[in-house]
Amino acid sequence: MEDILQIKQFTPVYDEKEDRLRLIFNINYPTRYDVWITRKFLIDILDNFSDYIKPQEIKESQNGNTEENQNAQNNIYPPTNDEIHLLETINANFNQNGVILTFKDSKTTLQAALTYEELKSLLETITARVKHHWGLYF
Repeated sequence: MEDILQIKQFTPVYDEKEDRLRLIFNINYPTRYDVWITRKFLIDILDNFSDYIKPQEIKESQNGNTEENQNAQNNIYPPTNDEIHLLETINANFNQNGVILTFKDSKTTLQAALTYEELKSLLETITARVKHHWGLYF
């Protein structure tokens, strides 16, 4: 049975050159595991989790995301020399305390336990990173 890596922190970064979201899973600093999320896959995810995304006007005032902020994110989290893996599945197991998210690519399984507030915050941050580039309005 393969080991399941426990995710400590998520960092979403939009990569304009690849036109994909790079989701950085911080395992134990400085160890990280980067995955690509395609536009179609992310739209499916956001559609399934739409109950946890705030209306557009509230997000706009809270995030204040600009192209300048996005460029700063790309500079803080440059591409790794390691391979960036293509995310294949995300499974969500909901319980009374929150959700356990399981991420899989062709080789690795990663897992994170989040409260509902943390899930909501993660989805809002991901949406803020790509919405202007991909024309997403949830």
